[in-house]
Amino acid sequence: MITPPLIAQFEIDEAGIAQTAPPGSNLEPHNGASRQGDTLQFGLKQSEIDDIWQRIQDLLAAVDAGRLSTF
Repeated sequence: MITPPLIAQFEIDEAGIAQTAPPGSNLEPHNGASRQGDTLQFGLKQSEIDDIWQRIQDLLAAVDAGRLSTF
């Protein structure tokens, strides 16, 4: 299984302010948000990614069946 990607990561600085940081490895792949020490991460759970993929497949099937038109 591929680890779900992160949308954003923040690091809490010495003043207690969350500063944007480059995404690292996903701390909690089964959670949408996680915190470990001064690191905050936001992303999607694998189940949410799977749901989006299914919606895409359903949409493409509807287009292929002619139930939705495209331009």
